[in-house]
Amino acid sequence: MRLNISRRAAVTTLGLVVCGMLLAGCSLFEVPIPANDVQAAEVEGNWHTDHGQGKRTQLELRPDGTADWTGVPDGVFDGFASTLSLDWNSRTDYHGTWALEQDQGPAGDDYQIVHLRIDIENRPWGYWLYVMGPTDGRSLYQWLGDPDSADRLTFRRDSNDSA
Repeated sequence: MRLNISRRAAVTTLGLVVCGMLLAGCSLFEVPIPANDVQAAEVEGNWHTDHGQGKRTQLELRPDGTADWTGVPDGVFDGFASTLSLDWNSRTDYHGTWALEQDQGPAGDDYQIVHLRIDIENRPWGYWLYVMGPTDGRSLYQWLGDPDSADRLTFRRDSNDSA
């Protein structure tokens, strides 16, 4: 028995498979929180990343809009960084300001971000952290390198700091 599949149907099916693979590869199923669904008070406080023993950085977001980011490994601000390429033996502390803002995603949706403003080598620098998850399991994150790699610098709230 011979299947009679048109060329158009075959091309359409192949196109749908490729689009599905691209969506999965870009991790678009993990999206930040929509704009206006988070208040500044919900992200104020102490956050940390933890990439194993001796590989931890702290972020404090104060109610007055100031921020301290301590123990930041070299390489975080490199556009080609990955968690494996971060230099945890060479760290820097940064002080600056923060604000809860909106960012427009690729689909045109607005998402909540924490916008850090710090000085790096006497030059102003902005760093964005997407707000993700429910209040009781909220995280802040930024992609490292190519988002297709799903490699992120993820901050979790300190256990002694409640939302």
